[in-house]
Amino acid sequence: MRATTASVESDNYSMTPPDVDCYLLYLQNFMPGGDNTVAIKSGMVTSVVYTFDQLKIQQPPWVTSGFGVNSVDLKLLDRLGKKLLLTSWNKSAARVFNALEWFRLAHTAGDHISFEPRVSMTASAYESLFDLPPNQKAVPLMQKIDLRISDSKLRKKSFTFRDTKHSFTHAAAFVYEFYKLRNAIVHGEKINPERLRYSNRYLKKQGTGQWLTRLIVADVLLYELIWAELSKRSDEICLLLKFSSAHEALGWSKAA
Repeated sequence: MRATTASVESDNYSMTPPDVDCYLLYLQNFMPGGDNTVAIKSGMVTSVVYTFDQLKIQQPPWVTSGFGVNSVDLKLLDRLGKKLLLTSWNKSAARVFNALEWFRLAHTAGDHISFEPRVSMTASAYESLFDLPPNQKAVPLMQKIDLRISDSKLRKKSFTFRDTKHSFTHAAAFVYEFYKLRNAIVHGEKINPERLRYSNRYLKKQGTGQWLTRLIVADVLLYELIWAELSKRSDEICLLLKFSSAHEALGWSKAA
């Protein structure tokens, strides 16, 4: 997530979003002093038994890691760890971890996974992060997003829902449009890949982001929202400094 945000801020399309396969854990079962054999399990697949001299673990060629190990946000991991150490598991913590699990599934590597299920799983990550009503989710979702973003320079956009006018930030409006794309996919519409391209009328003026897709932008905003969920109100200035450059790059806020 951090590497993706950095690529958006610097308008560097060469830094592709990392896939989660580079963080896949391998389980090795062997008994010291035994017959020197080992079985490897990765995900749901258990390999045949090898001897140590036959065993070689190699990173698959399709696995990319963005900034590599250094792209791991240790501060975010620290806050996630504190959530795990809570004496009582609460709904807020469960929502954060459910959202991260949907994010993980959306970033599994492999050419066999098209953009449609990635969009659906990413949208599920947003829905999991917030305590939303079972129906009519659009307005509550955008309200919750705007409550968690601390940037007062964000541009606003007007919406009308059920004859009631609302004003939301461009960040919240992006998620609304992303959900419309997700709904079109799950209801069987044929989706032109061009609809996956991110657009904002302020992008051309700033001359950035012509390579962006909606999935990349969704990653950046989800990263910010998870940070907000794990932060206290006193951290608002820190969050603003952390994500204001991304807001400008995406055309959501006015440049200083």
